[in-house]
Amino acid sequence: MDSFGQKRDTLVERAPDYESCLQKIRAKWGAEFEVVFRRTVTWGGFLGFFEKQGVELEYVLKKESPYKSNYIPQNQLQQPLAFDEIKKKVLATAPIQRTEESAEIKKMAAEIKALREIIEKGAFASQIHNSQKAEHKNITKIREVLEKNEFTPSYIAKITERIRKEFSLDKLDDYPALQESVVNWIGESLNIDREDVSFNPSDMNSNRVYPRIVILVGPTGVGKTTTLAKFVANAIPKDEGFSTDRFHIISMDSYRIKAAEQLKTYADYMEIPFSQAESLEDLEKLVAMYRDTTDLFFVDTLGISPNDYAILGNLRKKLDLHGIETDVYLTLSATTRVSDMREIIKQFSMFDYRSIIISKFDETQKVGSIISVLSEKDKAVSYLTTGQTVPKDIKKATVLSFLQRIDGFEINGPRIEKRFDAILDVID
Repeated sequence: MDSFGQKRDTLVERAPDYESCLQKIRAKWGAEFEVVFRRTVTWGGFLGFFEKQGVELEYVLKKESPYKSNYIPQNQLQQPLAFDEIKKKVLATAPIQRTEESAEIKKMAAEIKALREIIEKGAFASQIHNSQKAEHKNITKIREVLEKNEFTPSYIAKITERIRKEFSLDKLDDYPALQESVVNWIGESLNIDREDVSFNPSDMNSNRVYPRIVILVGPTGVGKTTTLAKFVANAIPKDEGFSTDRFHIISMDSYRIKAAEQLKTYADYMEIPFSQAESLEDLEKLVAMYRDTTDLFFVDTLGISPNDYAILGNLRKKLDLHGIETDVYLTLSATTRVSDMREIIKQFSMFDYRSIIISKFDETQKVGSIISVLSEKDKAVSYLTTGQTVPKDIKKATVLSFLQRIDGFEINGPRIEKRFDAILDVID
C-alpha cells in the first residue's frame, strides 16, 4: 500500500486559523496539494509570554503537480540559539545600566539556562514531536480499515480531515458513532444512477422517445458482450404477450469473431433479431430498416484500449445517430487498477456516457479503490455484474451493495437501506 510518506515529502504551513493556512498554501502551490494532518499549535513569544496560537497543517503536493517540493526537515529550519546569544539579546532590551543586572534579568537568565539544558537533553524536542504526531486511536483505527480496503490516499485524507473538523476529542472516544458517520460519508460519496434499462410497454404512452438505443462501450477484457446479453434478457417485460421481435441486437465488434458469435447465440436463444454492422453506414441502415418495428436496439461495440485515440474517435462518430434517444454505458471491471480506472474514465468521456457498469464485482474483495475513483471523478454507477450466468448475474447498483463489501466496518443494512433508499432486488 502506497502512502504519502513513501511517495511525497510532507510540508508544513502555519497561520492564525484554518482558512488562512489554506490560503497561504494555495498562494504557493495553487490547488496542487492535499492536507494530511491538522493540529493546534503555539509559537513565538518568550518564556511563555507573547505566544501566538493558531493552526498548523501538514500537506503534500499531488503526484501530478508540476511543482517540485523544496521541503526542508523542521529540525533544519530553526536551530536553538546559544545561551550566550540569548543572554545578549535579553541584556540589549534592558535599560542601559550595565554595572549591575537587575534581579529580574538574573531570574530570566537562570530560566533560559534551565531551558537550554532541557533542549540539550532532547526532552523538549521529544515532547514537541509527540504532540505534533499524536493521533487519536480511533482515527488511526478508521484509517487502518480504509487502507485495508484499498481506498486511495487522497480519499482517506478527506475522510480523516472531515473527522477532525466534525468530531471533538470527547466525541472521538465514541467509536461506534464515529464508525457510523464514516460509513454514511462513504455512502454519500457514491452517485447511483437509479433508472432501469428494462423496457415497459406503458412507456410508449409517456414522453420517452422510441426507438431507443442502448450502447455499451469499454476496454477489452471487461465482459462487455456478456453484460449486454444480461441487459437484453432483463429488459424483456414479464408480460407473456410481449414479442421479442421488438428488440434488436447489433454487434459492431468485427475484430473478435467469437464475441459476435457468442452474442448471436444469446440472441437466438432469446428469439431476438441479431445483426452485425461493419461500418457506420451499416449501423445507420440497420436502424433505419428496423426502427418502425423495434423499440430497443442493443449495440455491442469494439473493446479497445483507451490509448487508441483514433479508434475511439471513429467509434464515437459511428454512434452519433441523430433523432434517436441513446443511452451509452461505460463498462469497467472491478479488478482494474486505480491508475487504469482513471485513464479509462478520462479517455471514454468522449462518448458522454450516462453512467458506469461495474463488471466482475464478485472477483474483488477490495472495493475501496472503486469507490474512491467513482467519487473522485464524480461518475454515477448503474449496474453490477457478479458472474457469467445470463441473465441472473446482474443487479442494480446500490449504496448498500458497496458498503457491505467493506471489511472491518459494521454495516446496518436496514438503516443504510432506509437512509439511501437502496434498491435491493436482484434482477432475475
